[in-house]
Amino acid sequence: MEGKYKIKRLINSILNKFNLEIIKTHPREAIKFAKEYFKGKKILAIEIGVLQGINSEQILKNLNIKEIYLIDPGTSYLDYKKSEPERTQQSLNEDFKECKKRLSKYNQKIKYIKKFSEDAINFVPMVDFIYIDGNHEYNYVKKDLELYWGKVKEGGIMSGHDIQSSGVSTALLEFSRKNNLNIHFGDRRDWWIIKTIK
Repeated sequence: MEGKYKIKRLINSILNKFNLEIIKTHPREAIKFAKEYFKGKKILAIEIGVLQGINSEQILKNLNIKEIYLIDPGTSYLDYKKSEPERTQQSLNEDFKECKKRLSKYNQKIKYIKKFSEDAINFVPMVDFIYIDGNHEYNYVKKDLELYWGKVKEGGIMSGHDIQSSGVSTALLEFSRKNNLNIHFGDRRDWWIIKTIK
């Protein structure tokens, strides 16, 4: 049994290193859950970490979005280079162009915020749905959770991707324990928390 576990861990670490999934899920599980949960209600949303806008498009296609705030600095910085060394500033610029092209038919619903998430916090309102897929290092995830939980309306959802990443899972578990929150997990890589109405 221990041998199987080691092999699975090795495969997962290789997939995670190259940000690969064997089976892609579109829309992602948190979006599927939100679609059922909100039942067509018009909502405000935030996505942290946008890149080419592939997940943003799924949010816009599957949820009744009044307005979405897409937060991504679009810049290469030291901690990003450590985890994503192949991504140059040129490739990030190309990602942003691809994102704008992909999402062009939704322009009236989108507010692009080219800032780090901690700097963007004062540029966004309270929202119904947040999807976090920014830097996966522990300190960045922790900061996003702490800053943006206060931007989720009561009855809203905070969610994210890549729970298999140790930075994401450690920060999320600490945050949920500290705030006595229940985390829901999909079968793939998504997680979500409902902000219970008090």
